[in-house]
Amino acid sequence: MDPKIVIYALGLKGLKILKASEAVESLSYIHQVIVGSDRGVENDYADTIIDFCKFNKLVWVRKDEHKDWVTSPNEIIAIAAGWRWMINESYRKIIIIHDSLLPRYRGFNPLVSALLAKDPIIGITALLAEGEYDCGPIVGRRELSINYPIKVAEVTSRIADLYFDLACEIFESLGSGKSLIGVPQDHTKATYSIWRDEEDYRVNWRRSAEDLRHFINCVGSPYRGASARYENCLIRIHDAEIDKDVELVNRDVGKVIFIRDNQPVIICGIGLLRLTNVTDENGFNALPFKKFRIRLN
Repeated sequence: MDPKIVIYALGLKGLKILKASEAVESLSYIHQVIVGSDRGVENDYADTIIDFCKFNKLVWVRKDEHKDWVTSPNEIIAIAAGWRWMINESYRKIIIIHDSLLPRYRGFNPLVSALLAKDPIIGITALLAEGEYDCGPIVGRRELSINYPIKVAEVTSRIADLYFDLACEIFESLGSGKSLIGVPQDHTKATYSIWRDEEDYRVNWRRSAEDLRHFINCVGSPYRGASARYENCLIRIHDAEIDKDVELVNRDVGKVIFIRDNQPVIICGIGLLRLTNVTDENGFNALPFKKFRIRLN
């Protein structure tokens, strides 16, 4: 008997899971698709996921409309991709794909946390939901080598390809009737990453220019982007370059010291940083600044 699968799909990763089912001819296994939305990213792919479902005649519903509509959940396997909400149904199995090489970076925001730490190898893990979050047995994983500097947008795209590859393997295993048991994690090696909010996107000008460029690269698109205050308005810094440092008798961090090609050069704790792509709260270009004598907070 073919398996019945419910897909919890959010973002590009959720879309990749659905495309994997198509690639290995497993669309008929999909019982229903629950589509998530995320206002914290530029494109949450919700409309694209819905279009995919409509084209392939899959039953779908948005997360906010999802209540008690899944019948006989104990007969169904759930797969969650990019999902960040609780799944309360008592499914036969829940397979979660997590953006880290577990047991490292359990919890929230694991990809950005790994990039901020400049991990040379990152990846994804498929696990069975069990007890506390991200602690269940591992049923599959994929690794990715990273060379820095790199932008999170590029990494996200490459990670999504890993989702596709791993999901193909999972669908093929389920279709062949294999039992997904999983290998227990080594809990003594567990680390955790915590959720990020607006304060965590704020630039700390006391850090070095090199560190800040890395930070800007790690929290950029598809996420909100590094932020600062400019004349009591929030701005987003999407790109920056290291500028040649000068000897300063008073290193007042956050102040503009030069304007080069209409781009402000900001004093950092160590070094100078030239801001090359900055937008205002509404996403419009904020350069050049209207005044020279300003301090970013």
